[in-house]
Amino acid sequence: MARAAYPLQPLLDVRHFRENAAAGALRLAERALREAEDDEQRRRDELAAYRAWRPGEEERRYDAIMGQDMALADLDRFKAGLAALAQGELLREEEVRTAERATEACRKAVLAAREAAAQARRDTMKIATHRDIWREAARREAERLEDLEMEEFRTPPSPEGDDL
Repeated sequence: MARAAYPLQPLLDVRHFRENAAAGALRLAERALREAEDDEQRRRDELAAYRAWRPGEEERRYDAIMGQDMALADLDRFKAGLAALAQGELLREEEVRTAERATEACRKAVLAAREAAAQARRDTMKIATHRDIWREAARREAERLEDLEMEEFRTPPSPEGDDL
């Protein structure tokens, strides 16, 4: 007897496709998170290195002008250079904050992708469970029909009876 095809198989195929797509999106989100965390750590390292370098650079610049007569314009340029060093630190601090925000956004995206993947798995499982129940019911129905068919082909009892 031919086995009947599951009527909701196209839906199950779509659910499997969505589940695979959600798993792929989760992998991409996790990769983006790792990259964002790496970028954040790199920017923190750059800031720390700049903070360590800056006092020495300021000291070197002060040592270079100590004991020299300077025009007011030269002194203004010197102060502007020191301000640029301070601005460089502020710029790096802002880059760290931007990287922190990007990392946090990636963390939220990973959580959302995990939930979407879990939901896709649950949706697939619902149809797969229904398919298993349907298959069992179809198997039982096939057995019942076979039993009915076997009853139809039984030989009728002999009219003479059994005299032993």
